[in-house]
Amino acid sequence: MIKKLILSVAFICILTGYCYSSDWFDKNKELVVVFHKNVWLYIENANKADNSGKWQEADLWLSKAEKKIEETRPFITGSWPSGWPYDVKALALLKYATPDAYLYRIIGDYAYSHKKVKEALDYYNRYIVHSIIPDISYMAKVAEIYEKEGMLKDARIMYENISRVIDSKNFHGVSFSKEYIARKIKNLDIKMKKVVLLSLDVYFSNIPDFIKSDFQKLFIDEINKMENFSIISKRDFEKVLSEEKLTESDLQYPDELSTVGKILNIDYILRPSLTKIDEYYIFHVDVFDPQNKSWFDSYEYKTESTLYLANLIQRFTSQFKGEEISDSLLLPETEFLWEYEIDSMATDLKLSSDGKRMIIGCESGNVYILTSKGTVLRQFKTSEKVLKVAISPCGEYYGWGSLDGKVYFADTKGIRWSEKTGNYIRDIDIAQAGRFIVFGINNEIIFKDIKGETFWKEKLPQWITRIKITNDSHRIFAGMENGEYWCFSDEGNVLWKKNLNNRIVDINAFENYNRAVTEQGKTFIIDNEGNDVFNFESGKEVQYAASEPEIIRLMSGKKGKYFYFLSHNKNQLWKYDIREKINFIDALDDGGLIISIEGKNIFAFRIIWR
Repeated sequence: MIKKLILSVAFICILTGYCYSSDWFDKNKELVVVFHKNVWLYIENANKADNSGKWQEADLWLSKAEKKIEETRPFITGSWPSGWPYDVKALALLKYATPDAYLYRIIGDYAYSHKKVKEALDYYNRYIVHSIIPDISYMAKVAEIYEKEGMLKDARIMYENISRVIDSKNFHGVSFSKEYIARKIKNLDIKMKKVVLLSLDVYFSNIPDFIKSDFQKLFIDEINKMENFSIISKRDFEKVLSEEKLTESDLQYPDELSTVGKILNIDYILRPSLTKIDEYYIFHVDVFDPQNKSWFDSYEYKTESTLYLANLIQRFTSQFKGEEISDSLLLPETEFLWEYEIDSMATDLKLSSDGKRMIIGCESGNVYILTSKGTVLRQFKTSEKVLKVAISPCGEYYGWGSLDGKVYFADTKGIRWSEKTGNYIRDIDIAQAGRFIVFGINNEIIFKDIKGETFWKEKLPQWITRIKITNDSHRIFAGMENGEYWCFSDEGNVLWKKNLNNRIVDINAFENYNRAVTEQGKTFIIDNEGNDVFNFESGKEVQYAASEPEIIRLMSGKKGKYFYFLSHNKNQLWKYDIREKINFIDALDDGGLIISIEGKNIFAFRIIWR
């Protein structure tokens, strides 16, 4: 009989307002035709009680259903007990399992929906045992639960049972390939015991000689590093080949491979290859099971650069062990999105935080507002060359400054206000929802609200190169020609000052830290109190940078064409050629949308980590 749910579970659900899903009932509705009307009434009552949070009552109704169904055993189709359905729909289901088996499945689903794992496994196994034709879907479900709960031996036994059922071709439910089940068993074996491996020599095709020996050594070294593995030595392998009068070329045949594997008591044999096709190096590994005489698994990875060949091998060893590929092993790829041609040379570009809007300033005086799909949302015209542009994080408000010293503030409807400053506009930035706008005019910071009212001004000792306001507008950062880096409050008070000893070319600010890039190629990560988190040499060609919690993206500019990816421990992960010269560039902080411009052309693409 089903055990009552513990009160603590009920208490948690009351506190959180969360009720368990009735999926256990909905997914089993088709079974109504195989039950006595009273039995199904009990199940329906259990569902109603469950949805109302009355779990003890639900337990009671399911107990009644179980008792009722036990009273009518055995179930013999030819002499059906009184009151039970006997029609085409019922018989179609009853060829797979008896009503009591189906009830065990229902109770198992109910228990599992309430995270009663032990009880669920008990009923699921009863369902499997009492089924007439195996339900492979529930067998796999039980195996997965065993694996999740750390009951690895039980999981392996169940996967072996699934494999035998697949061989019998007498089952129902979602089918699985033999290869998939073999992979599951392999992953469990790796976790449970010392696995014996044999790796054949790497097969090379169209690979330069200087790469071959290094790659072979890299592969063997990584294989040897794997914990819980015993690697058959080259000497022992060659000894068996000699005794069996075989050569390595004979091992393309399963019978010969199986013979060698059984003699050496090998669990799995690896057949690696490295092939060059067009610009790609393709690394491929096939896995052979000597006991079952079958190639059952394969892995494939590709890269355009020999720099990442070691990475591909590490990816394989991770996945072979049944692990996820770590973020540090992901490789960046570009996905081209669109191209757009503006009327003249671009002078500046900015993206909104969500990447849905962008603003581009031009030598002609035109200002373009584009969507993330490359369509023009708005276009503004000024009388002079546009120097700097800005866009709010939400993408609804825009600012720019022109060569004649005039600054503008606009939204999607049009220009809201403009002002003649009489000086050179060095930089502009806008806080969330356009609430505040900050201008760098020569060596002066001007802090305005959405209506154009000036709240405060502050003179700096040097001309401003970059300026940034946080989304909440509480902090303003200013970089200068001489490397001075100041942080202001929204009231205009200086919170801290630093000297980065070189012209500052890029600034960005986040919730807990800010980042500055200097002309000489140094990137600084600084907390909100002005303390260095760390800094590193990023290279003179780097003009822009984007950050996320684990990776720094250093974007080149001013005719460079590289992205640099660094971890926060200052290690260079990748140097990535985007194959287009960059004049101006911006990117989402998560590395999503990238816009690069050369001349009048705008290119949009995405960096994807695979």
